[in-house]
Formats: sequence, C-alpha cells, structure tokens
Amino acid sequence: MQITIDLPDNLTDKIPDEWGNLSQKILANLVLDAFKDGLIDFDEMKDMLNFFSDTDLQEFLKQKICFILRGYLIYIVLVLILSLRKMI
Repeated sequence: MQITIDLPDNLTDKIPDEWGNLSQKILANLVLDAFKDGLIDFDEMKDMLNFFSDTDLQEFLKQKICFILRGYLIYIVLVLILSLRKMI
C-alpha cells in the first residue's frame, strides 16, 4: 500500500537534515506500533525492517525504548512542575 500525505513546508524544510530517509523513519515507527499492538511478531518486525540479525533488531528496540522512556520522563517532570506551581 502506498500513502500520500501533505506536510507543512516549514516541516519539510527541516526533515532531510534531521531524519534523513523519511519513508524509512515512518515505516519503522508504523512497524513498531504494529508490534506493540500485537499485530505482528518479532520475526515479522525483523523482516519488515530488513534486519538480518536479532542483534540489529535489539539495537533498534533499545534506541526506540530509550526515546519512549525519555518522553515519559519529560512528561512526568512537566506534570510535577505544573502540580507544584498550583501548590504555590
């Protein structure tokens, strides 16, 4: 399946420098979401992402999990800051 989306110009100007291959980045995120939702298993994920070894897949997952955990940590800190501001 192919999908076409419209992106704002101010975003598309920044993407190549930061993310490189946008199609691959989107595919990786969709495959990861499909795995998290139980739609695919490890072997399917490895095949879809063209990883030839379990080590490559493990490294990919480590990077994604670190990013996700950092996001939750930032969210928790923001909630704490907002809660403290209400108390003052």
